Amino acid sequence: GAPLPAGNDERQPETGNQQHRPAVPPGTWSRAGGQGDASGMPHYAWGVHIGPGMWHSPVKAVEAAQAKAPVASARRRRRRKCNTGANPAAETDDCKGEVSAEDGGDRRTTVMLRNLPNDYSRQMFLDMLDAEGFAGLYDFIYLPIDFKTQACLGYAFVNLLGPEVVAAFWSKFDRYADWVVPSRKIGKVTWSGPHQGWAAHVGRYRDSPVMHPSVPEAYKPLVFVDGVVADFPAP
Repeated sequence: GAPLPAGNDERQPETGNQQHRPAVPPGTWSRAGGQGDASGMPHYAWGVHIGPGMWHSPVKAVEAAQAKAPVASARRRRRRKCNTGANPAAETDDCKGEVSAEDGGDRRTTVMLRNLPNDYSRQMFLDMLDAEGFAGLYDFIYLPIDFKTQACLGYAFVNLLGPEVVAAFWSKFDRYADWVVPSRKIGKVTWSGPHQGWAAHVGRYRDSPVMHPSVPEAYKPLVFVDGVVADFPAP
């Protein structure tokens, strides 16, 4: 392997009965301890000389790396799941960290479904959720609409009733393409950010211009109680 960089030896010089180690140029590989070889070095384990009286054995480093391997491996698996959309996990700005819903460590419940066909209305979106088995499993949805074109902006927010529902939703709608209108779009699920949860989204929109009486009802967010549309909390 490549020699390690030279370091400063802060240990005191060996004295008394301590074994003398011959001067060896930094970066030289040899063995430390045991019977000795042609160079006079004993035979316990391979090490690299990195400075005067200073030897480094890779054994402890290898053992430490092996101990960390399962954790690193799990993190890599979570990253792969996140990048492929197979499991809820980090999505750049929308999801921080590597914790997924399946290991019980993430309690977020609000997701964003992207790449919706622009022809979708709020009712079409709700019908899709219910048809795919999520009736009664969400308590807030918002499909933003462009007031000028009357077309949806291609994404929607959904607050689900628990992390276990999030995992099912992610599995169903990430890479979803079973639209009821002709479209080549492929659905993508990410975390909602920065707002998370029912209360945060209600607080975000209860005093928003989108809730003004002049705005068509179909353009507004909805809240649900026991699967039934409820009055949106007043400002």
